[in-house]
Amino acid sequence: MSFYLPIAYHGAGCYLFRFVRYLKENGFEIEFVLLSDFNSSRALSFSVPPELRKIFKISVPDCFQIKGRFFSCCFSKACFKKSFFWFYGKLFTLLKRASRFGGNLFLPLKRGYHFIRRSSFRSRHPSNRKHLRWGYVPNRNDLAFVSKRIRKFLPDVLIADQVFMANIFDVVPSGQTCLKVLLPHDIRSQRLKSYTEHHVDFDEAAEYSQEDEIKQMNKAQLILAIHNEDAVTLKTMVPKAEVFSLPYAVEPVLCTHSQIRGRLLFVGSLVGHNIHGLEWFLREVWPKILEKVPHCVLHVCGNVCDAMECHDKRVCFCGITDDLGSEYAAAEVVVVPLLCGSGLKIKVLEALSYGRVCVSTQVGLQSLDDALGYDAVLLANHAQEFADTTVKLLMNPGLRDRIQDNAIRYIGEKYGPEKIYGPIKKRFLEWGDKKSL
Repeated sequence: MSFYLPIAYHGAGCYLFRFVRYLKENGFEIEFVLLSDFNSSRALSFSVPPELRKIFKISVPDCFQIKGRFFSCCFSKACFKKSFFWFYGKLFTLLKRASRFGGNLFLPLKRGYHFIRRSSFRSRHPSNRKHLRWGYVPNRNDLAFVSKRIRKFLPDVLIADQVFMANIFDVVPSGQTCLKVLLPHDIRSQRLKSYTEHHVDFDEAAEYSQEDEIKQMNKAQLILAIHNEDAVTLKTMVPKAEVFSLPYAVEPVLCTHSQIRGRLLFVGSLVGHNIHGLEWFLREVWPKILEKVPHCVLHVCGNVCDAMECHDKRVCFCGITDDLGSEYAAAEVVVVPLLCGSGLKIKVLEALSYGRVCVSTQVGLQSLDDALGYDAVLLANHAQEFADTTVKLLMNPGLRDRIQDNAIRYIGEKYGPEKIYGPIKKRFLEWGDKKSL
């Protein structure tokens, strides 16, 4: 159960996708229930990527499916506006074609359409354009739908993605025996504390206190921590629950593209710690790098670009890209200038899996201290140190090659899928065998 599709537009989606795909490849039958405030998203429908349809069956409350696309059954005011503009646009296109034989008879229609559309959408906040609202808590209708799906699917394991989804455990029918598993991704109260210390807005998720988190986590029988440090903390927070460490599994990737001289890369989704860290980098570090490497170019990938503004032509905001592998392959150095946040930074593991040199602050290396022992990453916490380290790597190909080899070795030895997911697969199978007795 989740409130977003596990797609590669953000770290949580990548993490969930890898885990679910591994379970499918190892013989698990999976139903994915998507719960979100669909009606307030101002969308009539959304599509499910083919690679997800191969992994699981998907169910969405108040929606019907036609092939790989879901359509809302609740025709709200927002949906009416959306359908009105769609119909008006189609009508305008037809009339425009007809106007070839009648001059500019339909020019007033064109002007009216664009005026109404601008008026309707001018004040819309960027977050309203997203289908998925971070921190969405299941409502009564969602919980009824979940209970119905549990009765029909009869799962051995029920997984809630994120702490605020743990309410689904309350509606497991009496007599239904299933392992209740919580996948929190990080400890939200720790993230809030870190954001507060650095004066970062905490608006991308529900603001849970530690007491709120503990209350929700106590509903689960098993909690999957994203790294070992979180596992220790979670065990003290919820002593009665079984806790497994489940980091992000990756495999070494062979890059087929050549690196581009002077290319830096930052990858991030639209969350507070990415915005804050990238702004700090552009303000404090980037000018220092350009003083010594004036041909340097920075590529920024991910929807963090939506919140950024920089007029330097040497900074390219690429947005969400379907071929992130090409960006990693072209980069000489990947930068992770994070000053706050919590949880495992998936962007670091991805960079290392492509054999790319990574310069990171201590926050970016949370739970990845052993990578320093492998000499697979370089640590830099202050602006001048970060700039000097990056410049040294850009100007020393031999040093880059050595660290890149270490990065590939580190990923291969530490983060293979079987090594990461094997223990939890065994636990799920043991539960299924015990249940069948």
